[in-house]
Amino acid sequence: MCATNLWSINSAAFTPEFTRFTADTFGVAPAPSKVHISSGRVRNLSTAFTLTRRMCDCDTLVGRRNDSPVDGEISAQEWLTWLRELPSHVPHVSRIAVMRAWSPEDDVIAPTRARGIRIDELSEDVLRDIRDDNLLTINYPRTAQDSQQGRKRSHVKTELHRIPVHTNLYRCQPYQVFRTLSPGELLTSSASSCHIDTMGDKVPRGLLHV
Repeated sequence: MCATNLWSINSAAFTPEFTRFTADTFGVAPAPSKVHISSGRVRNLSTAFTLTRRMCDCDTLVGRRNDSPVDGEISAQEWLTWLRELPSHVPHVSRIAVMRAWSPEDDVIAPTRARGIRIDELSEDVLRDIRDDNLLTINYPRTAQDSQQGRKRSHVKTELHRIPVHTNLYRCQPYQVFRTLSPGELLTSSASSCHIDTMGDKVPRGLLHV
C-alpha cells in the first residue's frame, strides 16, 4: 500500500497561473484526480489534484510526522512558501484542503477526522502531523475586493420610486424582471426582490418573479 496526499481547491482558483506557480515551486505540476474528498469542508465543485514527484507520497514531508528527511524531497520551506503565497498568484483562492489516504480506490473518499486552520496558523509541524485518513483545510482571509463584491451581492440600499401614470413597465434589478404596473403604484427595489405597493397593499414577493 502507498500513501497519497489528495489536495483540493475551489475550482475558480485552479487556473493556468495556479498550475504555473505550483510547477515553478515544486518542479511538478498539479495533476487533476478523479478521486474526490467527501466532506462538508470541501465544496462539491472543488478540483482535486495530486503533487506526487515519484510513484506515491510515502516519502513526502506532508503527513510523515517525525520521519527522517528523504533525499530530494520537497522541503518544508517550499511547502510553506507555496501555501502562503498562493493568494498572490491565485486571487480567487479561499481554501485549500489536503487529505492523506492509503491507496484510495473509490471515486470518493471520506476523512475519519477533519481539522481547519487559518493560513497564519500553518507551520511545518502542522503539515507533518496530518494523520492517515485525516483532512486538513487551510483557510485564506477574504481580500478587500472579495469583501466588496460580497457586500454588493448581499446588500443594496432600498429605494422607493413613484411610477408615473403613463408608465406601465419597469425593470427590477438585479433580476431584470419585467411587469406591467397600474397607474399610481409604488415600486420598492432591493437587492433580493421587488415589491409593488398599491394603496398600501403589497403584492407577494413570489409573484414578481415572472
